[in-house]
Amino acid sequence: EDPREAYAAAARFVLARMRERGAKDRLAGRLSQLLRGFLDKPLGRPSRFLPAEALAAVAGLLNGAIFDYMAEHSAQLVRSLEIERTIREKIAGWDPRKLHAMVERAARENLRRLEVLGGLIGLGVGAAFGAARLLF
Repeated sequence: EDPREAYAAAARFVLARMRERGAKDRLAGRLSQLLRGFLDKPLGRPSRFLPAEALAAVAGLLNGAIFDYMAEHSAQLVRSLEIERTIREKIAGWDPRKLHAMVERAARENLRRLEVLGGLIGLGVGAAFGAARLLF
C-alpha cells in the first residue's frame, strides 16, 4: 500500500473528527496532557534540546493560544449562566417587604454619608463666609 494513501486516510479521519461537536475541547485537553507528560519526563525537558529563543517563541505562541481559547470559552460560560435572568428570578421571588427594607437600608447608609459630607461642606463654606465678613 502507498504511504501517501495512508497519510491521506489519516488526514481525512482527523478532519472528520475535528468537525464533531466538542472536538476542540477534547483536542486541547489531550494536547495539554501530552505537553504535561513531555515536560514531566526527566529527559523530556525542552531546554536540553532547544535554544532559549525557540523556547521563548513557543511559550509566547502557547500563551497566546491558551489565552484566546480561554477568552472564547469563558464568554460562552458566562452566556450559559444567564446571570441577568437568574438575578431577576431571585428578586421576583423575594417578599416585597423584605426587598423594600433592603433598598431602604442601603439608601439610608449611602444618604447618611452624603448628609454628613454636605454638613461638613456647609460648615466650611459658612466658616469661610463668616471669616470674610469679619475681616472685610
